[in-house]
Amino acid sequence: MDLANSYYLWLMPQKEMYDEFQKIIQDLSEVYGTPVFEPHVTLVSGLSDNEDRFVKKIDAFARGKHSLSVTMKGIDYTHGFFTALFLNIQNTLK
Repeated sequence: MDLANSYYLWLMPQKEMYDEFQKIIQDLSEVYGTPVFEPHVTLVSGLSDNEDRFVKKIDAFARGKHSLSVTMKGIDYTHGFFTALFLNIQNTLK
């Protein structure tokens, strides 16, 4: 996968939750010497579409959606570079 030419769509938490998660990430980063990253839920990863088409697709998806609710199921981890620590969320999309 060509990371430099790929697109990712993140769902970002509201400020209060963002700040709480960012503090946890920062604290763990200091303890374990890992990179700091923004708290987010990756909705789509590794898209390699044309930028204009990508923006139009995302705009069409987001039109009329002002917020989404996410239910967390727990914390999990893998040994992969991009998903070392993450929250499992419940799939409620139909």
